[in-house]
Amino acid sequence: MSQSSFENKIARPEHALYTFDCLVAYFDKREPVPPEFPNDEKVGAEGSSIFVTWNVLRGGEAYLRGCIGTFSKVPLHEGLREYALIAALKDHRFPPIQRSLLPHLQCAVSLLVDFSPNHTWDDWTLGTHGIHIAFPHPTRPGRTLSATYLPEVMSAQAWNKREAVDSAIRKAGWDEHVTNEIRESVKLETYRSQKVAVDWRSIASG
Repeated sequence: MSQSSFENKIARPEHALYTFDCLVAYFDKREPVPPEFPNDEKVGAEGSSIFVTWNVLRGGEAYLRGCIGTFSKVPLHEGLREYALIAALKDHRFPPIQRSLLPHLQCAVSLLVDFSPNHTWDDWTLGTHGIHIAFPHPTRPGRTLSATYLPEVMSAQAWNKREAVDSAIRKAGWDEHVTNEIRESVKLETYRSQKVAVDWRSIASG
């Protein structure tokens, strides 16, 4: 996909606003307000790969509170609604988000595009690509471990490629030393992310 076609596919603030409303609707025990953007807007008739990230804003800093998505192509309305709640309530790393946290929340929606499979562990570009890795479990034959990092994660952590891949290997479930043999066994898929973020304070003030 060309640079121009990527730039023409921009995630919109309305996507994050709808995601916020899906969480509020859950607390209010109501249906979300139907979004005005089309269900297949700018992401093709088959839908988009979606990740929803919830952050808590404190002292000018954003702290991760939940991030879950799917690499499957899903319709935009249904995907945002589903992963708004999964990321807020079912990320096993965090307790479920409570209503009292709403004034401190930021929601980011990432639409994933430009997937490219079959890369070696270091064949990608920092600051441009997200990575999805898969590798055979080093001690359990027949089991495959996998994990992903969105493009902005590597930049935020100031990782180099080796640090990013080693962290992804541990995220996938390998707790022992990461050897070069394990790195070389990694099958890596790259992608790009179109991200938009909205915080509760901007909604309340608007």
